[in-house]
Amino acid sequence: MRRTGLDHYGPLVRHALARAEGPVRCPVALAQAARLALPPGTTVALLGEPHAGTVTHVVVCLAHEDLYPAPWYVVACEPLGVCRAHGADEIEPVGPER
Repeated sequence: MRRTGLDHYGPLVRHALARAEGPVRCPVALAQAARLALPPGTTVALLGEPHAGTVTHVVVCLAHEDLYPAPWYVVACEPLGVCRAHGADEIEPVGPER
């Protein structure tokens, strides 16, 4: 919804975005981003918030304004009782090193 400015998001909107963005043109960059992504189960600090969370899911994608693919994380924040999507610039690992 942030990318489209629409009040709703569904299969038709996602399909239109996928057509507009096209395929990732560099499979090597996609593989590298996936390899460097934080794995599920990693404890992360949510920057700008007093809470920590746990990565539950990772998706590597290419946003229309970016030149390279980047991981997006679904983070479960137990104190708030929510799961939210965060970009790599919005979280920092605080758990054990990989």
